[in-house]
Amino acid sequence: MENEIKEFFHANAPQPGDETSFLVELNARLEAVEHIRQFHDREIKRTRQTMWAVFAIGLSMILAVTMVILLYPDLVVSVRELFRTLFQPAEDALEHSFQLRNLLFWFFVILLSTLSVVIPIVLSRNKTILIKD
Repeated sequence: MENEIKEFFHANAPQPGDETSFLVELNARLEAVEHIRQFHDREIKRTRQTMWAVFAIGLSMILAVTMVILLYPDLVVSVRELFRTLFQPAEDALEHSFQLRNLLFWFFVILLSTLSVVIPIVLSRNKTILIKD
């Protein structure tokens, strides 16, 4: 690796009489590096803003689900009945119906809450950055 770097610098060494073009090219490259650094800083700032927004949305959804559970226990019972009908064969097989129903219900509540936070983060990070010359 070091030999390749040394060969690159020896191959691209400025000619003695070509100092002004070397400085112009060097300034252009430094400006390109600065442009890339600024672009990178903007992307990091945007990613942080997106992550905070997703965190706030996920937290508000968790709080909303908790408030619905606390304020409308009849709704929770009907959702539990839905889960009971969906997972009755599993309950019968394990013979722990009450514990399994509660476990499955809270598992899906936590799963949906987690997915509401994780999916937007994954989607916001799944971008390709293209830089044109």
